[in-house]
Amino acid sequence: MKKIVCPLILICIVLCLSCAERSYSQNLALHKKYTVSSAPNYALTSPDPNQTLLTDGVYTSDPKFWISKTTVGWQSLKKLTIEIDLAQSSPISKVSFNTVRGNAGVEFPQDIFVFTSTDQKNYAYIGDAASDPDNVHGAYEVKKFTLSNINRTARYVKFVIIPKGAYVFCDEIEVNAGNSASKDGSGQLTANTDIVVDSLVKSKKHVQAIAYRIKNMSALLNNNSNNESPEDMVASLNEQALNAKLSSVRAQWAANLRNKFSGQFVIDKVSPWQSVTAPYQPKGGSDNSYNITVPVNGVEYGAFVVTNLQTSKQAFTCQFSGAGEVSDPELFAVPFVTSGRAHNEIADPLVPVTGSVDLDGGESRMFVFKIVGKKAGQAKAALKIQSGTSSANLSLNVNVVNASFGSDFSLNANVWAYLNYPLVADRQAQAIADLHDHHVNTMIVPPNVLPVVGRSDFSKYNNYIAQVKSFKNIFIFMNLASGGYKNSFKTVPFLSDQWKSNFVNWYGQIVQGAQAVGISASQLYLYPYDEVRGADVVNSTNFLSWLRQAHPEIKTFGTLVDQTGTDKIMPLLTISQLLKTMSGMTGIANANASAHDLWVYETDANSEALPAYTYYRLLSWQSFVYGLQGVGFWDYADATGKLELDQYDGVNTINYSVIYHGPGQQILSSRRWEAFKLGIEDFELLKRYAQKHGMEQAKQLAQSVLDQPDDLTKADAVRAQILQSL
Repeated sequence: MKKIVCPLILICIVLCLSCAERSYSQNLALHKKYTVSSAPNYALTSPDPNQTLLTDGVYTSDPKFWISKTTVGWQSLKKLTIEIDLAQSSPISKVSFNTVRGNAGVEFPQDIFVFTSTDQKNYAYIGDAASDPDNVHGAYEVKKFTLSNINRTARYVKFVIIPKGAYVFCDEIEVNAGNSASKDGSGQLTANTDIVVDSLVKSKKHVQAIAYRIKNMSALLNNNSNNESPEDMVASLNEQALNAKLSSVRAQWAANLRNKFSGQFVIDKVSPWQSVTAPYQPKGGSDNSYNITVPVNGVEYGAFVVTNLQTSKQAFTCQFSGAGEVSDPELFAVPFVTSGRAHNEIADPLVPVTGSVDLDGGESRMFVFKIVGKKAGQAKAALKIQSGTSSANLSLNVNVVNASFGSDFSLNANVWAYLNYPLVADRQAQAIADLHDHHVNTMIVPPNVLPVVGRSDFSKYNNYIAQVKSFKNIFIFMNLASGGYKNSFKTVPFLSDQWKSNFVNWYGQIVQGAQAVGISASQLYLYPYDEVRGADVVNSTNFLSWLRQAHPEIKTFGTLVDQTGTDKIMPLLTISQLLKTMSGMTGIANANASAHDLWVYETDANSEALPAYTYYRLLSWQSFVYGLQGVGFWDYADATGKLELDQYDGVNTINYSVIYHGPGQQILSSRRWEAFKLGIEDFELLKRYAQKHGMEQAKQLAQSVLDQPDDLTKADAVRAQILQSL
């Protein structure tokens, strides 16, 4: 009898284990409904109109995850929420989120926060599925991020994804069944998951920043006792312990500085365009004098770094005196913002100084002053820096030259300044004034305020065009590219007779709306395609050829990024703006521009770390030497979120903006934005110099600046030379 029973028992055990395994691995989310906080907006993946793809059980098999119609994609989001309704409460063991990393800014998500709920009112925070040691930058890889050991009963599962970069892609989400519900309904619940997420993100960024400051400062101190990686520190120490460690390292840093310098603080004279990073090591030079040459109504800049040598926090005040008859001074503190995966701290935003500035022990702060010319003349000025009973003086020799700028500059400037971007949407009038102040004369009407060709509601366009009527050039961005915002040719085929007729009526309304607010038709440029590639080259060529033949009065603009597009499309455009990295300035200058205008632009990301001098200012000097008519960069205000300084994240987001979100309706500039402005003024001065001394001599002078890109004072020296000669 025993010989019979034992095999039966073993069989039963195996069957039970098999059933348990099947139950445990069952995907409860399969074919279940879900909602998303933002509709998918990446054109090369599926729009997922019925919200079915993420729970259909189908994983992407295409070679590239982000061009597959079994994948869903989002771009330029600060946060994405996906909530799945399991139809009934069930025990849950684990969840997974299948995503990708690769090139062109595609990264695994920074965070995948998971919440569960039984009633869709109260939620329990479960954990972060993206907390994985393999969640790092790297080559193309598809990865399933899993959060296990949940052991909770729930009907609703909410995923809150925080992007790391510009994109989020996913093809499948799974919620696996469990056998235990021991935590059902237990633990701390919240009705507002946004508050929990914001707190988690802020805390995570804060402790990461502390750990990197410890590491960077320890490295400069050659402190081998702090050889842990920032990731290890975050994993092993809480915020309180990290702060204590940072205080200790800062004290060592300040003591090290006091061994090198005397007094309560030290001042370094630096170039306004110099890269200043933290921790900053002062030089303590003796040159504290500045020679400022500036035209009437023009500007010039100077800069210095103050380092507090004390172990405790000190308040610093700065006060100008003298030269008030010929110039007006402005002073800006330049705080550090983080950039890149190494958490580099870079001095970039310009924050007006209205009172004292506090510096911790051993801390450094960059300051930039701006001198605005009022009337011709020479004067001496001083800038007094004081902390407690100690003070230091900077001397300024100000020479305001009897030359002035008008409102119309020779060099065109286009920075894709969309007024509906989050960074400026609530301060559009201020943005327009700021753009004019920086000599930008071109505005683009974005696709999302234009009706589709064939439609008749121009209300959004009319409102937008009224706001930008003060600009010289207006580009009407249709975005006809494959998958573009206005790609709606299913009912009326592109370039069919009906489409052409619709277009003529459509463009007539565009002109009429512009003329109603005082913009002439000659100021309008149709911008049908952006960065034309692939199949769009043929469509663009056909459209522009027809337009030139049938409606030669319509002027056009386009951006070009490769030789094929340039060869075929440039001869058909009124204005061509070429990507500088396509073939360099020499290649652009050699391009066949016919009799049309040729402009240049840049598109690099993580812009807070880009060099103000060579990337932003010298672009105009290069344009003068190579005979170009316009400059630009992407983008004036393209950033994830509003770039609040106290929450700035240049580590996990990709920023292109040259401005920051200030208090109230204020816009904060950057050293890069001011350098771009100076470059446009430099071009104007070079042109005037050429009128007086000849173009060849002017180009030689400009080339002398380009030949020494590492000399950050060269452009200012040549600028002063030109002003004196005029």
